[in-house]
Amino acid sequence: MSGGIIGGVIATVLLIWLAGRAKKEAVNRSGRFVLEYGRAVKVLGWVLGLFGVGMLFVAPHASKDQTVIAWVVCGALFAAGACLLAEFHLVRIEFDEEFIYTFSPWRRSRIIPWNEVIDSAYSGMNRWHILKTQKSGSVRLSVLLSGLGTMANRLAEKSGIILKEASL
Repeated sequence: MSGGIIGGVIATVLLIWLAGRAKKEAVNRSGRFVLEYGRAVKVLGWVLGLFGVGMLFVAPHASKDQTVIAWVVCGALFAAGACLLAEFHLVRIEFDEEFIYTFSPWRRSRIIPWNEVIDSAYSGMNRWHILKTQKSGSVRLSVLLSGLGTMANRLAEKSGIILKEASL
């Protein structure tokens, strides 16, 4: 049980450190501001991804009576690592004067006019901001994304909406 508590504390400290390393200002690429995960988060994605691959090499060496549970646990760790690697490298949000552009491996890309954003919320548990839109669903903005300060300023300017969590 203490291992789970220690793991939880380590994960919390790591997330706080990574969130603190996220740059407030978005990079401007070809007239669009870009929110994306920074280098430290991407490196973590590779570490976790490689750990997951390593787990696939551990499973075959489990004792005969532990084979099924070893494959389930190692397979779950591999899947989690692969998902985090995809999240950290393929998710990005871009915006310009007219639209918000979303890119994610989890759903189709979207082009959302600023006037379609109607509200925002914050999930303390998940540590992300949620932009609610009229027709395009929600846009999730992790606190680990670099550029949240620029997005918050533009959101207030374009939609009059203030991101709920003050710690940008």
